[in-house]
Amino acid sequence: MINRGQRGFTLVEVLAGAAILGLISAGLGTAIYQTANINAMANSHNVTLRQVETASFWLTRDIQMAQTVEPTGESGFPLHLAWVEWSGSTHEVTYSLANSSLIRNHSLDGAEPEAMAVANCLDTEPAATNCGYVEGILSFKVTAEMDGFRPAMKSRAVNVVPRSAP
Repeated sequence: MINRGQRGFTLVEVLAGAAILGLISAGLGTAIYQTANINAMANSHNVTLRQVETASFWLTRDIQMAQTVEPTGESGFPLHLAWVEWSGSTHEVTYSLANSSLIRNHSLDGAEPEAMAVANCLDTEPAATNCGYVEGILSFKVTAEMDGFRPAMKSRAVNVVPRSAP
């Protein structure tokens, strides 16, 4: 028994509704993808920038204090720095590259060195992260890179003048 007074949707209305729903879903999907993509890109950028800035800070700080500067190896690392404070305390700092990290070993008055990872995600190839000491100026370059969904790479080159020997 079919009731002829019963109202419903026509095929055209159902198809129009499905098309509108498809357009809204496609727009939402694109917006979610773009948000995730931009977030990943910003995260990679921030991580690499932070690693380069931190490495530059520690290297610059110690080099400015150094009275003895001895870069070694093909890339200039390990880098040996030493200085004596006004109080007579002696500091020895060695920077080395290991497993994409910049490691700082600091020894005060000949005590056992304390190791600290200054920066991670570094490109340890000599062309990307290196240092050299020429005519009283230590020049170093640090490069950090991240792989993954949105890879990023940042480099910084710095020239620092160590303090003179006493």
